[in-house]
Amino acid sequence: MDTPSPEATATIAATPTPTNTPLPPIPSNPEASCIPIGTTRETGTVTNVVDGDTIDVLIGGETFRVRYIGMDTPERGDLYFSEATDKNSQLIQGQSVTLVKDVSETDQFGRILRYVIAGNQFINYELVRQGFALASTFPPDVACSNTYADAQNLAATEGLGLWGIPPTPLPTQAPIPTQPPVPTQTSSCHPSYVGVCLKTNAGDYDCAGGSGNGPNYVQGPFQVVGYDEFGLDSDGDGIGCEG
Repeated sequence: MDTPSPEATATIAATPTPTNTPLPPIPSNPEASCIPIGTTRETGTVTNVVDGDTIDVLIGGETFRVRYIGMDTPERGDLYFSEATDKNSQLIQGQSVTLVKDVSETDQFGRILRYVIAGNQFINYELVRQGFALASTFPPDVACSNTYADAQNLAATEGLGLWGIPPTPLPTQAPIPTQPPVPTQTSSCHPSYVGVCLKTNAGDYDCAGGSGNGPNYVQGPFQVVGYDEFGLDSDGDGIGCEG
């Protein structure tokens, strides 16, 4: 769940005035081909990197808080928060950027939602592809969801970033679920959860129990390896939803 820290919810400006003529370009590289070409675009300069998926941008003399569309990085206090924030800073701090809207203007915290381009780099994509962010779909802003899913599968296959974190050793007394075939790059199953198929673009999941039921409640136990995106291994023993 994306819950900004106090500085991430600071009141800045509301909605920027879109750039009219000429429109800033979108890179021609394949990973940027999913970015909408008929929506609002703005140009500005990054003045502050809040965390791995949020920045402050100076546009026309006003500062706006921008949340990257379609991906999510660890929150403050979570494993890999500092690494994701530092990588975002390396890619974008002080850079001139182009911001491209999908469907939504802002999120529930008032941050403007944008695809972010710096030079010839599609920053949202780069953070997922290099393993510093997870693909996370929030309709209706889904233009690049498939592109992000492919990037995440490649990062997981190559053990980059979050996907290179060693799994927590399993206790000897704990039963290990039968392991299914390793997902291919085109699989939509999240690679961190072995023994159950949790869709990478289906939102958040919770353990089934009590009154919990429905498509986003999952029955355990199952093995958790690498980064526990959905927080299903609450005691960190490598077994999800074991209760």
